[in-house]
Amino acid sequence: MALVLNDALSKKKPTMAELQNYVIQSDAAGKWEELGIAMNFDEDGDKVEEIKQSSDRNDSRCRAVLRHWIKGNGDGPVTWEQLIQLLRKVNTEEVVKKIESELGLTFHESVPAHEKEEAKPLETREMCGSHSSPEASPSQAGGPETVSTEVKRPDTLQFSFPDGIEVRKYQQELAEPGLNGRNYIICAPTGTGKTIVSSIIIKEHLNQKWHKGAKVLFMVGTNPLAKQQKERLGKTIIPARVECQTGDSIGDMSVIVPHSDIIVCTAGKFQNDLRAGKVYLSDFSLMIIDECHNVRKNSPQANMMIQYLQEKKEGNTAALDLPQVVGLTASPGAGDSSVPDLEKTLEHLIHLCALMDASSGIKVVEENEEDLNSYIKKSSSKLMRIRGRNIKADKFISAIDFKMIEWELKAKVNSPHSHTSEKYQNDLQQQCRQLESSDDPEHHSTICMLELLICLSKTLSIYLLLRQKDAMRMLEQHMLSISASPTLIEQEIKQCLEDLKYKVSKLSAEDDENPLLTGMKDQILSKFKAEQGSRAIVFASTKYHAQCLLDWVSQLPCIRAAIVTGHTRETGYGMTEAEQQEAIKGFDEGKYNLIVATSVLEEGIDVAECNLVIRYHHVSNEIARVQAQGRGRAENSEGITILESASNKAIKELINEEKDQIVKKAIQYVPFPSFLKKEHFPLKQKMILWEYDQKVAHSASRKLVEEAENIVVKCCKCKSTACCGSDLFTLEEGTQHVVPDQSFRQKFDKREHPSPRNIGQRNKFYKSHKMYCKNCGKDWGIIAKWAYGSDLPVLKCKSFIFVNLQGLQYHYNQWSKVPFGIKPLHE
Repeated sequence: MALVLNDALSKKKPTMAELQNYVIQSDAAGKWEELGIAMNFDEDGDKVEEIKQSSDRNDSRCRAVLRHWIKGNGDGPVTWEQLIQLLRKVNTEEVVKKIESELGLTFHESVPAHEKEEAKPLETREMCGSHSSPEASPSQAGGPETVSTEVKRPDTLQFSFPDGIEVRKYQQELAEPGLNGRNYIICAPTGTGKTIVSSIIIKEHLNQKWHKGAKVLFMVGTNPLAKQQKERLGKTIIPARVECQTGDSIGDMSVIVPHSDIIVCTAGKFQNDLRAGKVYLSDFSLMIIDECHNVRKNSPQANMMIQYLQEKKEGNTAALDLPQVVGLTASPGAGDSSVPDLEKTLEHLIHLCALMDASSGIKVVEENEEDLNSYIKKSSSKLMRIRGRNIKADKFISAIDFKMIEWELKAKVNSPHSHTSEKYQNDLQQQCRQLESSDDPEHHSTICMLELLICLSKTLSIYLLLRQKDAMRMLEQHMLSISASPTLIEQEIKQCLEDLKYKVSKLSAEDDENPLLTGMKDQILSKFKAEQGSRAIVFASTKYHAQCLLDWVSQLPCIRAAIVTGHTRETGYGMTEAEQQEAIKGFDEGKYNLIVATSVLEEGIDVAECNLVIRYHHVSNEIARVQAQGRGRAENSEGITILESASNKAIKELINEEKDQIVKKAIQYVPFPSFLKKEHFPLKQKMILWEYDQKVAHSASRKLVEEAENIVVKCCKCKSTACCGSDLFTLEEGTQHVVPDQSFRQKFDKREHPSPRNIGQRNKFYKSHKMYCKNCGKDWGIIAKWAYGSDLPVLKCKSFIFVNLQGLQYHYNQWSKVPFGIKPLHE
């Protein structure tokens, strides 16, 4: 069926990029040789042969090869005429309908007179608000109007910085390898303008390669950071067209890429579209990876770089047109070693460089170190070890401890760890998981007792760091989780909690004075009194701790406090993106002078300069330590870590400090000597790909070994049947797991959610209630109102076990690991 564009083309003219996009996405399986011939590439037998071989290996690889030729790299741009021929070759009724409906075009059968004429190169593209497109000219009398144009994309376009942006000497030094087209990692302290460094590279890259179709991907970790960087780059690089893509964005990147110069995208969104074939690495000529220390393990950034290395290995890099890669970080980290070790840190840095294909290593400021230091504000840091509550004399601790010993005897628990330690809680949780895999009904009582002990342990931990009322709230929440029709053991547990609540209520208010909070209060008030206009950030280890600290600090004089935490589905203490932005904006504008935050504020997101940063019993790793300290950007800022003197976190903080020094020393060896570049570096990349292939093979061998209809889904606590595996469906691209069957609602009780709000991509869900097993009160997940009107139960994977016909039981924390397929629920 020969197709030509009729007069509708003159009414709405697609850009060359739009037509190219349809060619790439057309279902051309089995027709790759025809496509090569249609594009006049049949004269080069090697190219057609490569298409054939690629087709046998990997369809997406074929498309990448074809995409490279369509873009004209090395062979000149594909002509309008060739594209029309190409569309004829891949024509199907579905493709025709799609093009007609989405571009407003109409096709009909006829061969135009100009088909045999020599076509001229053409490429059109929007630029700076204007839209260029092919001109339509009438055909011979009585014939349809056809396209016969030659509007060219401009050969050059000058990108520049607006007035007022100063490029510092050290920033120019950091950008130098990138300006020379090298793959490398930029390492510079927080607040020294790594975004400006990347903007220098992006601007020159667009200036040099824009006429060749240059496009830049700026990859970030979170939605707020994506929007922040889009706004920055849009104001910094003029007249670049900057777009933002996150998990909440409508549509996919295939629509955005042709009309953008820079795309700021979250790593998760890019990974999903890359796997779905909606976007390709070869779409971009430069890729900036922000916070590149996150390119590790199974992160979206690491998975994307694995695909990069696979494509590099499979074929000619020039043919695939893989992008230049530049990473940004304040600290690449020392790896997973538990103690400072120069050799292991160096191995970690080499692994990171190999995974990112950063053959030019890690770049730090060397020649302009004096210039760098002149822009870094003076700051101090100190570790405060404060003696906490008197454990032996404290009546609250004694009351809880006594009850724990009583219930340990009943549950036959014998843990060597302290009642307040995380190791104690982990031991009990491990025992719970083992019992949940058993069919013995007697185990239900033991699980209930273990859950009580975990609750009491967490209550003690909170009491040691916060206030008595914060600890009691944990007990009250556990009481609410007990079933409305409790078993005998649950009735006994409920009575125990009520007795504790009564006993604690009789304690004197003087017993609730926490020395750690008193120490932090002194530091905050002293700073705010000494320096007018002070601003502070207090980092907490959990969302619950942050919420309690907000309540406490808001009672201090002259303090106007807000909170910033991450998203969550399981507790009532998470925040939406809009709530986060409102709090940060209030801090920037002076509405608030103190923010209590979790680690979500350590990385990337810009906040106003502050002169006091406190980490309240919050120690993670050497990277987080550097990032948190970097938040104190005001002159004479202080960084304080407050820890309980008996806690092992003090030792961990000292280790992190030493690790940070080891990292700085190890970076001096990267870029590494030439023999490592030529021999060790490629070998390391081969090892990375081999390990990935082994992991994929292992995962494939254990996944989908069961049929959904042969699986019974049971409550992991009481073993009552919840539903069949075939009753489960997915929504939101597999991120939400629901049971629409109405009979399932008879299996659970629902209660109002403590923090109802919108969740999911583009906030399609509104979580209104929590659901609990009707038999034992186990938390099963939430009830969410879907955007299309239905109330759907959204299940929590770890609350269930999955039993096959032979009685074999599976228990997983993540839905991605269940051994059977779950179908999507059609919207």
